[in-house]
Amino acid sequence: KTIDEAKGMGNARDHRTSVLLCTDFNRHHPLWTGYEKGFGGGGLHRTDPIIDLAASYDLRSLLPAGTITWEHQSGRLCSTNDVIWANTEEEERLQTC
Repeated sequence: KTIDEAKGMGNARDHRTSVLLCTDFNRHHPLWTGYEKGFGGGGLHRTDPIIDLAASYDLRSLLPAGTITWEHQSGRLCSTNDVIWANTEEEERLQTC
């Protein structure tokens, strides 16, 4: 789903609504990539819609920043491509991630 479609999910602040977002943002930001080597911060403005969405639904990452979710078979390239975010209701139900 696009960010605009995700914003139409309903009232995520309602106590009965659980939100679990599992995706590849195709963007880099210290919130999920950590301050990885070579992260210069260029293009952070492109993550603003993602950060706004997370704030509006009170989402937080279930993986520590910088968790490697993709590694090239050579072992020389790796990245935090995939993220898992949840609101409090869903985070409380989490057993393992």
